[in-house]
Amino acid sequence: MVRTRWCGRGYWTGFLRLSPSTSTRPSLPAPWDCGSGPITAAADRFYVTLEGPGGHTARPHATVDLIYAAGQVVTQLPALLDRLTDPRAPLSVAFGRIHGGTADNVIPTLVELSGTVRTPDRDLWDSVPSMVEKLTSEIVDPLGARATIHYQRGIPPVVNSPSVVDRIAGVAAEHLGPESVTSAQLSMGAEDFARYLEATPGALVRLGCRDSGPVTDLHSASFRLDEACLEVGIRLALPAAVELLRG
Repeated sequence: MVRTRWCGRGYWTGFLRLSPSTSTRPSLPAPWDCGSGPITAAADRFYVTLEGPGGHTARPHATVDLIYAAGQVVTQLPALLDRLTDPRAPLSVAFGRIHGGTADNVIPTLVELSGTVRTPDRDLWDSVPSMVEKLTSEIVDPLGARATIHYQRGIPPVVNSPSVVDRIAGVAAEHLGPESVTSAQLSMGAEDFARYLEATPGALVRLGCRDSGPVTDLHSASFRLDEACLEVGIRLALPAAVELLRG
């Protein structure tokens, strides 16, 4: 793997990444795809801790019902962000973990939630952390819950250089045929290759690795790789790298 510090020295201008581990696309039957501009989203994580005195489920009115408060955060936070942000800038807020309570008839004293925030828009990416913190507190305050929010910045969106994409497409048409050139759709997934593109122009290319079976997804137990994509990757990467190293 190329060290990130090399980018600052200008060694990897026009760098192309083709990685079967992170840049494959199991839903893509075509050999590869690529596109100019944002091609993946920025991805942040957030952690919410709700606290209250606890109590018996027979008397939720006499305490702070943290399970109910957590449910309000899960439903209202994405909805409020949807109403308060420009609909032309995609934003995805999803919860992946909720943990609280140990008994059916006990209102817990602590509930923890965590999730991700994703957007390909740099301006929105800069403003959304403060919005998440403010809105979460405002949602639970009327219910009496205490909220602690830890927002963890992740990686920025991958923004492909139009000139680099054009040069890669020309190489692909020559070596793989014009029918291999496929325009990419924006993915709300994230890719740490974005850090390289903050230092130098480049492009992220996704290899189609779909086999003859049902469409599968990345990060799933059913993921299958058509290993023929590895040959396609080599046939594209080598001449593309030579082309880009010409400056």
